[in-house]
Amino acid sequence: GKLNPVVDSLSRDNHLSNIQLAYLFSSLYPSQIPSSFRFLKPTPVMISFMTSLVQDSTVKMEYKNQHKTSSLCTGQIEEIS
Repeated sequence: GKLNPVVDSLSRDNHLSNIQLAYLFSSLYPSQIPSSFRFLKPTPVMISFMTSLVQDSTVKMEYKNQHKTSSLCTGQIEEIS
């Protein structure tokens, strides 16, 4: 949410590429993004854990709500590829 826009964007802006997200974060929040920042593929253990969370009924309720992108990149990211 508004208190942590980088995390909010990571959880909502799955329509953006990793390159677009990294550029966006380093441009808007350079103090939060170290120069060594990079995206990693999740391990099988991480995928299994996330799958178990989705199967939990309390998490399912959140996913039923309509997905919204963050307000972080409104109209700015299309030019980055």
